[in-house]
Amino acid sequence: MRALRFLPPRLHAAACRRMYRRRFFQAIVSVMPGHPLRTTIAGAHLRRVHPVLPLADGVALAIGTLRWEDEVGVALTADTGLLPDVDKLADQIPQAFAALRARAGEGP
Repeated sequence: MRALRFLPPRLHAAACRRMYRRRFFQAIVSVMPGHPLRTTIAGAHLRRVHPVLPLADGVALAIGTLRWEDEVGVALTADTGLLPDVDKLADQIPQAFAALRARAGEGP
């Protein structure tokens, strides 16, 4: 896997496509860096962004997280044919963040 980064871009892309056809993973998780400062577009405050990730073929779940200013956004993309009860997972995310804040000594 580490050797892939040394391939020329066309070979790298071909190798990745070939690898991702195999079913050796069920989920994609990405923690994306965001922007910590107030951001504007044409003078309008951009308050929130959503970290939406595409699914690879045959992959049931993609989870994206993104920090924007003082918030952390979490988005789930799911193939409900492979993961029909993704809503149960989504319902647990606010509780998981509340538990993390409690452990850190912060309020709700």
